[in-house]
Amino acid sequence: MLIAPIHISTHKAISEIRETNNHPVIGECEDINDYVIKHNRGKFPANKLANELIASYFLQLWKIPTPEVRFVTVRQEDIWEKVSNFCQPGYFNIPCFGTHYYEHGMEFNHFLEQIRHYEKQRFFNLKDTLKIGFFDIWMANEDRTTNNPNLLIVPKEHGYEITAIDHESCFNTNTLEGGIYQIGITDSILAHPAIVQLCGSYMRNTGDLEQIIEEVYLCTANCEQELERILSFIPDQWQVDKANYENLLRSQLFSKEWIEASTTNFLSILQQINNP
Repeated sequence: MLIAPIHISTHKAISEIRETNNHPVIGECEDINDYVIKHNRGKFPANKLANELIASYFLQLWKIPTPEVRFVTVRQEDIWEKVSNFCQPGYFNIPCFGTHYYEHGMEFNHFLEQIRHYEKQRFFNLKDTLKIGFFDIWMANEDRTTNNPNLLIVPKEHGYEITAIDHESCFNTNTLEGGIYQIGITDSILAHPAIVQLCGSYMRNTGDLEQIIEEVYLCTANCEQELERILSFIPDQWQVDKANYENLLRSQLFSKEWIEASTTNFLSILQQINNP
């Protein structure tokens, strides 16, 4: 059974502002863990935060690694040392979306630049990258590309785990109201040269692809079954119209036509990669 994120608060000054799209902050919370804390820059409804929350739970149902989620209240006294154009006290008047910060995690491209070739053999969930590629197609996620992989490499006792992060740009960067459309190969992590190198055998194996597609159909069904509950977790302070969100997702994301089109697109992108 899915459980709503725990609400926690910061307990010391935020330590960093990230130089990414919406400038999340890093802060230590009362559980003595650091979190990447995303705000909505004071704008409502907070659809980008809702996208993050929905994607996080969907990824869990797809059994794809993704950071643990919390709702974080950032105390006003913890902001002042970092006040800037990208970090204003008014951005933190509502619960923020927080994900566990992996101190030793590395962004995918940076990780590949740092390690020796033989270390690449220590990835233990490579097939998950194909599922992530399918997930992005299904979710119309435009922000996991070859230039911006939004994959975190987390060292574990038995190797390196590929972890999916950052999903605020799902649904074609928030165009549910106007209707979503399929992303292309240039917007797909599947076209990343390192993914092609690491996962080429899976990409060409009909049996592996059939298994992934079969798993995906079960996963999307589980997501639809849990959708109402997941949407109920969205804080009222985000001012998201949950009923409208649910109607839009059920009619678009979970339609038979969209799932079939996503499957066709997934196989087409792999074919383009395998036969350049």
